[in-house]
Amino acid sequence: MQNSYLKQQLRERTRALCLGISDADRTVAQAAIAQQLGLLPAYQAASSILAYVGCKRLGEIETGPLLQSVLESGKLLALPRVKGLASAGQLSLHRVEQLISLEINKWGIFEPPVMAAAMTLTQIDLIILPGTAFDRNGNRLGAGGGFYDRLLMGEHHPTTVALAFDFQLVEAVPKLEHDVAIDFIITESQTIDCRK
Repeated sequence: MQNSYLKQQLRERTRALCLGISDADRTVAQAAIAQQLGLLPAYQAASSILAYVGCKRLGEIETGPLLQSVLESGKLLALPRVKGLASAGQLSLHRVEQLISLEINKWGIFEPPVMAAAMTLTQIDLIILPGTAFDRNGNRLGAGGGFYDRLLMGEHHPTTVALAFDFQLVEAVPKLEHDVAIDFIITESQTIDCRK
């Protein structure tokens, strides 16, 4: 219970910082993050990528230009759709060939149309995850629904990368038993290998 309260406090604090960034500073930082991602060997080697459409109000990196560059690079792009309620829902994965085809769900987040070709996690080489706060051990604070933790619960999953502003790195993210650590964090100034 204490960890849940601490998580919510950290989530609110980090989102407030995200909303306080000027559009100019946000654009510069996000371009630097995308550039660092492009240099990551796991990204370069991936032929299929599961990503997300970033939501500014949730304290996430906005990913529109990055998603477009994935498509233009010839890599296969998958995006998630939310199935079920936030507390126990799942993510279904769907191939996206054009960003213009995306729809807005009931939470105001863009996702693939329901008829988009379904994919499985075994078809994905690299996952780019959203989040509001991270620590150097790969602990991630998401929006609170646990969707990505449920997606990654199996014994094996593809390499995972989180995108973040420098200020979203904190000393320690409160961790619950079901939380899944990530492999890399990329900010505007550094790439952190959390597996070390």
